[in-house]
Amino acid sequence: MSDPGAPPTPIDDEPPVRRTRVNFGRFLVPLTLAIGLGVTGVVWKIVREWESQQLNVLLGDKVAEQVQKLDRETDDATDILLALRAHFAGTGAFDADNFGVFATEHLHSFPEVVAVGWLQRVRALERDEFEARVRPDNAGRYEILESNEAHELVRANRRDQYFPVTFVTPIGAPARNERSFGFDHGAIPERLAAIEEACRTGRMVVVGPTSYVAFAEGAAATTPGARAFVCYLPVFAGGGVPAIEAERDARLLGCVVELVDVQELFDSAARAMRLDTIALRVYVDEAFGAGGKRTFAWKSLDDGLDDDYDAVARSRAFDEHRLVFGSRCFRILARPNDQFASSAVVVPPWFAVLAALGFTGAATYLVYKLGSERGRLSHEIRQFWKMTSEMLCVMDTEGHLRRVNPAWTALLGRSESDLIGTSLPELVHPEDRADSESALHHLSQGVTSVTFEARLRSGDAEWHWLRWNAAPSDDRKVVHAVASDVTNERSTIEQLEERASIDSLTGVLTRRALFDKLSAEFERARRYGSTLSVCVLDLDHFKQVNDRHGHVMGDALLRRLGQLLKKSLRTADCAGRFGGDEFVMVLPECDYDAAKQTAERLLVLLDLEGHVALPDGKSLKLKASLGVAELSADITDVAMLVARADASLYRAKRAGRNRVS
Repeated sequence: MSDPGAPPTPIDDEPPVRRTRVNFGRFLVPLTLAIGLGVTGVVWKIVREWESQQLNVLLGDKVAEQVQKLDRETDDATDILLALRAHFAGTGAFDADNFGVFATEHLHSFPEVVAVGWLQRVRALERDEFEARVRPDNAGRYEILESNEAHELVRANRRDQYFPVTFVTPIGAPARNERSFGFDHGAIPERLAAIEEACRTGRMVVVGPTSYVAFAEGAAATTPGARAFVCYLPVFAGGGVPAIEAERDARLLGCVVELVDVQELFDSAARAMRLDTIALRVYVDEAFGAGGKRTFAWKSLDDGLDDDYDAVARSRAFDEHRLVFGSRCFRILARPNDQFASSAVVVPPWFAVLAALGFTGAATYLVYKLGSERGRLSHEIRQFWKMTSEMLCVMDTEGHLRRVNPAWTALLGRSESDLIGTSLPELVHPEDRADSESALHHLSQGVTSVTFEARLRSGDAEWHWLRWNAAPSDDRKVVHAVASDVTNERSTIEQLEERASIDSLTGVLTRRALFDKLSAEFERARRYGSTLSVCVLDLDHFKQVNDRHGHVMGDALLRRLGQLLKKSLRTADCAGRFGGDEFVMVLPECDYDAAKQTAERLLVLLDLEGHVALPDGKSLKLKASLGVAELSADITDVAMLVARADASLYRAKRAGRNRVS
């Protein structure tokens, strides 16, 4: 930092620096072209990334919509089970014929449902009686069966309970489902586990996909058929689902079951979804979440890919969604085909080229305009610097002037060279020097801008009030400041403040100014423990003067009272008009006795000089009653202090007026 006592070298005295002008015009076209090509590449990349993002968003929205439709299709496939459960729980009155009629009414609406049946829960002790009871309804050939190792239907071994097919629809050619009468679903561990879970939870449980069999005419063996989901829904006596597991077991009647053909289920959903631009794959999530086995179930078209889930997922070409059907969770993988990409809204590649070329042309024009505008602005700024009446300057961080505009010379009567190097705090009024130094200090501490007012002496030795606005440069090496002459503004404000605080008739303080002064003295007395007294004055018989001699003479009396009040008080004291003919005197550093003496001196002065001449040659004499009160510990505010003095005033009036109390 430079020595504060030594002013910096003026700018005009600094040695000139030779600047080499470089003509950038010949480089402008190649430079702009290079920038344009670079922008072209950037725009192209952005467009391609945006296009990819748009395709992903459109694909996600499209697949989500299709999955919702698929969810509705799977819900429809279970409606027949819900209808059967409602009927069984309500009546329990079914035989093979009316079961077939009831189920057939629903089956025609659901082509994906291969068959529906009723699995009666039969305990071991009830088996013989159950077989005998059901046999007449099935042409004398009903018994509970199971499949042996040779896939032959044989009489079921003894178990605690059975879930045999009691009713099934459709029957007859071509389905031949009547061959499944009596087949115990509880004989297959996977089916038994599903039935037990359904009975335990009261919800539908789905098994599969598994191959269901078609019975060959006249043969005992079975041959594999298509893949299907087996859905079990428990039925409880009395309807509903009991809340307690033990009660559910006690009231369990059996299960309604349906076989849902996997291919037909998803094919019908695909037809409803009109999958012409998206290929779908469906996998069964065996573990209902991450880490479990995913078994292939269905695909909308043969895309030539391996059906293994992990191999398909690794290709990252599919958008994945989840679907829950009963107790089964499915993962839906969707991949757009070429038609989907071509139908999506994308930005053509030539658009990026045109945009880049347009940007190149705009950039070239902008560079040209900026160069021209910069020269014009530089000229206008120089003109403004010379012509403005505002005082502009550049200072260093210590306040030494580095550059000033002609407005300084016009106001101060000093040449620019004489002002350069002078410290601003040295030029301002001594009373304002601290403010200017504080402002410069704040700027050096990182403050972005300051505003302050300080006086400068003009060439005619007059002090002019200037309002300063200063801010550091971007590198914080110099300070830029502008000063506006606000002398007339401050004079006007002072005059307005004086008019607002002085009563125009009496020349003493207005009520508001009086209470501002009294509040300040009240706080000072409380803070420093000094004395303070208040004297309230009221003219005696003033109303009679107004009534007898008119308000003009009343105003004359008030003016004379104001003159005598100011004459009788000390410099530290003040008086104000409280209202009408009532006045208050504020007497700092006065106890009660001293204040009473001041009031008594005022009465003497009123007696000697309180005369106002009447038009007829006679005169009116001022007489007043005064009440004094001193600030004490029990007085909590200004209003209470004035009230005490007012009470003393009324005691003086009751005692005969023209006296002090």
